[in-house]
Amino acid sequence: MAQPLPHFVFGQNVNILLGQHGAQNIGCYDFWKDVKRIEFFEATFPLCQRGIILFVSNDMSYRNAPINLNIGYAPFSIHQGRLVTAGTQLNWNGVLAVANGRPGFVVNYDYNINWTQLPYHQQHYYILI
Repeated sequence: MAQPLPHFVFGQNVNILLGQHGAQNIGCYDFWKDVKRIEFFEATFPLCQRGIILFVSNDMSYRNAPINLNIGYAPFSIHQGRLVTAGTQLNWNGVLAVANGRPGFVVNYDYNINWTQLPYHQQHYYILI
């Protein structure tokens, strides 16, 4: 069931719906895939200096590091305080069905994952890099 997140955007109050997600491994991969898309965009268009990604979730498990660093999605983790340096290869650990159609890649810049709690809801968080 989706949970509304009231937000003030471009002078209007809007409700952003946050759906319930059960596949955190894919959510983590999709976050880093968006990072790579922005890096590609920046490299393709010289007038673009830097991009931004906003990842909103009410699932606190994203903030936690994987208990087992050998688990398949661990290289894509977006846990609090994670540092990913330029040149890091992000790829699935092992041969996994989830990896089909989701190739690994190398990031071009340094990234520091920092979750911040939104000021008006206890269960909603955002990530910004």
